[in-house]
Amino acid sequence: MQVSGEVRQYTRHGLGYLNTDVSTPENFRVDVVAHVTARDRISGKVILDKEVKGHTFVHVGNDLASAESEAMPLLAEDLALNIAELLTEGAW
Repeated sequence: MQVSGEVRQYTRHGLGYLNTDVSTPENFRVDVVAHVTARDRISGKVILDKEVKGHTFVHVGNDLASAESEAMPLLAEDLALNIAELLTEGAW
């Protein structure tokens, strides 16, 4: 099986805000949407062709960029698990 994907959307939503500044998020939920295609290597038949979502949570601390960067492996893992679940459960 050959699997490929393209990130179509990446969003960040504030969840918890600082007590001292109600406009500055302290926590975020980060969502990603990827268009995933899986093909049978021998026949070339498309097995999966759909949008798949993944998400994780980020605690900002002192540096949003660093916190978000550190959360990327968790976001990628959630997306990969969702793709694997679709492929193994035959939800195509």
